[in-house]
Amino acid sequence: SPLNPNALAPPSPHLDSTPSCVRRITTRTMSVTIEIPKEYGYVVAVLAAASILNAYLAGNVSMARKKYGIKYPNMYAPEGHKHAAAFNCAQRAHQNTLETMSHLLIVM
Repeated sequence: SPLNPNALAPPSPHLDSTPSCVRRITTRTMSVTIEIPKEYGYVVAVLAAASILNAYLAGNVSMARKKYGIKYPNMYAPEGHKHAAAFNCAQRAHQNTLETMSHLLIVM
């Protein structure tokens, strides 16, 4: 073509030879450094202690189920059960902890 003298020239290896039907997306990566202060260990310790407390209270409920004969799916002892107060106390201790655990995890 008289307007473009390089129209018949072979493509340069430095030019993009991606077909026009293919969309090329380029991204740039950036290095980010995150510093964790040594005091963050206290946060990890609190979360670990909360997990241990939850496991301990769940174990108490399991043992109380066996000891007092409260079967699943009952969340609490049936009315009139002679050990209802003891079992329900163990169950409520665990439930209260579970109810507040989400708040603890969010603020940490």
